[in-house]
Formats: sequence, structure tokens, C-alpha cells
Amino acid sequence: MAEQEPFKNAFNPTSIAALGQLLARADPRIDVEAFVAEGCEGLTDLELKDRVRHLATVVSHHVVPDFPRAVSALLAALPPRTPADGSDPIDFVLWPLCHWVQTCGLDHFEASMEALEALTPRFSAEFAIRPFLDREPERTLAVLHRWAASPDPHVRRLVSEGSRPRLPWGARLPRFQRNPSETLALLERLRLDDQRYVQRSVANHLNDISKDHPEVAVEVAGRWMEDGRGDLPWIVRHALRGLVKAGHPGALAVLGFGPPQLTIEHFTVSPSEFEVGGTLIIETTLRSGSDHPQSLVIDYPIHFVKANGKRSPKVFKGSNRTLKPNEMITIKRRIALRPVSTRRYYVGEHKVEIKINGVTLGERAFDLRIPPPGQP
Repeated sequence: MAEQEPFKNAFNPTSIAALGQLLARADPRIDVEAFVAEGCEGLTDLELKDRVRHLATVVSHHVVPDFPRAVSALLAALPPRTPADGSDPIDFVLWPLCHWVQTCGLDHFEASMEALEALTPRFSAEFAIRPFLDREPERTLAVLHRWAASPDPHVRRLVSEGSRPRLPWGARLPRFQRNPSETLALLERLRLDDQRYVQRSVANHLNDISKDHPEVAVEVAGRWMEDGRGDLPWIVRHALRGLVKAGHPGALAVLGFGPPQLTIEHFTVSPSEFEVGGTLIIETTLRSGSDHPQSLVIDYPIHFVKANGKRSPKVFKGSNRTLKPNEMITIKRRIALRPVSTRRYYVGEHKVEIKINGVTLGERAFDLRIPPPGQP
């Protein structure tokens, strides 16, 4: 399989020329050759977001300094919108224009909002809206509430995605991390949206909230699940994925996984002592203590010894099972503890839990050794 081209290479002489030609359509006085020359200067040494910042600066050097006037001309020259079918807008060449708006347009609120509304169906403005939310939150939230009723799904998605408190690749929004009520009001307006593109953003936004306010997210998810209209159950399941992985009992209960009624007949971890690179074998026998079927989420948090001697858990997913009344089942799980770049192992006594529907029902210890240097 061919290696995927790095995203940063979407900004190259050809795409920079296309951006320059777009600007020239907006203002024929712009020298496209000069724009391309400045845009390509030092480009190969820059990573993706630095290329975006660089090209946004180049844009500011070539358009008229009157920002509202430059926006008005630019909007008239934009290419057609992405079809309003919920597909991702991926015209990377327009990303520097979004960044230009967020850096040069902060003192021109109305013109900037007009620009971002027009740009987001062509390339998402989810990063560009955030400085406005940080600088003028009430004014920007009022715009987002208006956009929540937009006929364009890209604009509606921007309402949710742009206001996410923990948007990946984006600066965090501490105001909304501290108090999620303002953006929850936006999610309530979007929760019945019929586009999966928007629904996924709503779910990811609620998942962000769950990292700072798990009980708030569980309460909202519970109401939405009880409502059950449209695709709300799908949104709830996607939104609670982080809490479910962490074994949060409230999140599991929303999804129908209540406190388990069972006994652990057998629970072993073997070998009890082994080296990094080996495979841990966990075997568990469960017996139902209920007269009704039980839906179970079975996880195995492993508490790894850290450099300071304390332990920190990482959850390894087991399985989802339905246990019949009075049924007994045996489950075996193998976990390979191979060296990986994201985790460093330390010698000492580690612990394995069995956690079912968020409830810890037992734990076992094992000792981990580090192979001598040079040993495979």
C-alpha cells in the first residue's frame, strides 16, 4: 500500500498559485507571480499549521489593507460551495483564508462573521471562530445561535465544532471548560439535526464536556436517551464513549448497563512474573445471580508502575456480553505487553482489575521484568 502523502504537502506551488488566482479574481491588481514567490519562500521547512500561518500572512501582504473591503471582494470570488449533503469540505487551499480572518479580522466582527459563514462550507472555519469566542463570547454565541438554524449543514456543524471546549488541534476555550452551559444550549438546538455530519460533531462536543464535567454529560445524555427521537441514541452512544471506556457507572447505566448481579467463580492472571514482550493471559469465570438477562461491559484496567513507583491505570477492553439468568461463562483475554513508543515500562508489581459495568469485582497482581539491553 502506498504511503499517504503528508497533509502539509497540500500547500505546494500549485495550490498556492490557485490561491493567488482566487485573490486575483477578487482584485485584479494582485500580482499572482509575486504572491506565489512569497508563498513558496521557506515553505519546505514548515509543518502543516505553520504553512497555514505563513500563507495567511502572505495573503495579508497582498490584499487591500481595508479588511471589510477585502472580505467583500473575496466573497464574490469564492468557488461554489461544497454540496449540502453533509460531506466534508476539504478545499485545503482556503484554510489560510480562514486563518487570515481570525488574525486580521478581530477588530471587524461583522465582516469576519460574514466571511466565516461563507468559508466554512468550503473549508471548515472551526479553528477560525475560536479567537472570536475567546475575545467576544456573548456576541459570537449570539451569531452561533442564529447559525444553528442555517439551511447549510456545514454552517450548523460549525456551531457545534467551533465551540467545542477541547477541539483537537485547536486552542482550548477555558470559559466553556469551566461552565459548559453556554455551549450546551447550542447542542440542545442541534441534537435533532438530520445530518450525521452535524450529529457527530454534537456527540464529540458532549464527549469533550464529559472530560471536565462527567456528571453534567451523563445527565444530558440520559435526557436525550429517554427522549429517543431521531438519531439521539446514536449521538448518546458516541458521546459517552470516553466515559464508557473509563467505566463510569452513570454513563454505563444510561446505555443500559446497570450494576452487575453476579459472582466471580474464577479469576487468574498468568504468568505471575514475566518480561516485557510477553503476553498476559486473563481468565475469568462469571456466574449470574439474576433471574433476568444482564448486559455486561467487561474491562480490564491494568495499573502500570510508573517511574515514581506509583501506579497509573490503562483500560484494556474485554467484551460486551449478555448473561442469561443463572448462566455461568468463562472468558479468556490475552494482552500483549510489547514495547511501544507511547508507554515506558518499569519493573515492579503491577495490578489487573476486572471491572464490569463500571464496578470493580476483583484484582490480581503480576511482576514485570525488563529484558537486559540487547536481548530480543
